[in-house]
Amino acid sequence: MHSNEQNSEPDRNQPVGLDIIIPMYNEEAVVDALMQTLLEVFSDSACRNSGIKSVHVIAVDDGSADATVPRLRAWMDRGVSMTILCLSRNFGQQNAFSAGMAHSRAQVCALMDADLQDPPALLLDMVRQWRAGQDIIYGRRMRRSAGLVKRMAYWSFYRIFNFLAEDKLPVDSGDFCLMDARALAAINSLPEVVRFPRGLRSWVGFRQAALPFDRPPRRSGSPKYTFRKLYNLAIDGFTSMSLRPLIAARIMAAVMAAGCALMLILMWGKRLLPGMLPDSNGGWTPLLLTVVLVALMAQLTGTYITGAYLSRAYIELKRRPPYIIARIFTSNDAAPDDNPQ
Repeated sequence: MHSNEQNSEPDRNQPVGLDIIIPMYNEEAVVDALMQTLLEVFSDSACRNSGIKSVHVIAVDDGSADATVPRLRAWMDRGVSMTILCLSRNFGQQNAFSAGMAHSRAQVCALMDADLQDPPALLLDMVRQWRAGQDIIYGRRMRRSAGLVKRMAYWSFYRIFNFLAEDKLPVDSGDFCLMDARALAAINSLPEVVRFPRGLRSWVGFRQAALPFDRPPRRSGSPKYTFRKLYNLAIDGFTSMSLRPLIAARIMAAVMAAGCALMLILMWGKRLLPGMLPDSNGGWTPLLLTVVLVALMAQLTGTYITGAYLSRAYIELKRRPPYIIARIFTSNDAAPDDNPQ
């Protein structure tokens, strides 16, 4: 159940509070540049011109082993309005985003990476689009600075996802976005344990718009998304947002069963109708091997697809929380609760 304030149309002409949710994992090298950039972008004059009455950073420390939290606390001591959520271990970026979203209380909130590849200045443009009537504004990456293999992997993921998924995902859109409290409340109310925020953001609907931008290189530090993590993220997306891979596995099984049945009919037909079908010197062995190999490949593919869904279903059935918060640090001038839940 949600309050009437959450379900009512927001007053887009009044000054609003903005929460900026930023997951961090061993990001001590970029914390200073990030905070300095946020202070420059959200200066007093910029906030006045954009109708932003307060900016509050929700930094989610995803089990960092370096000085990320001490550096964040140093900026908090310097007067930055901030809440630091320290997770008990590394739960992954998507779960860190979910933790920050659960603690947002402002009328609008933004999700962005810590490495400044999501330009904070674009949040001002997103706020303007929100005032124009959009509920969710997401960044669309026109160009990115990653290597060729990663660029091809990202490009392929969105196209394959939209081919397989019932609910389409805006192409080349990451987690970088701004949404109002109604959309955030809808996403937070969804019961999934394995959470794919950009997919859930698309699923909940509301009025959505893209903001194209060129993604710059990481300011400092090293990328935290390895190919293994990107692979797991892609599988989470497929299994949480579409049943079509399972349907494809069933179709493959039916086709292979029909093919094997046809092969048996032909082999018995050779015995019953000698001379009517090719003899063994005419290619039965290669044909039989081809059918067996294709059937084996289809079986392994179906087993893989089924296993991917079963593993995620097992996680959902256990109902373990997607994250555990060990400590919370909050600045004295934390943003007021614009949207109590």
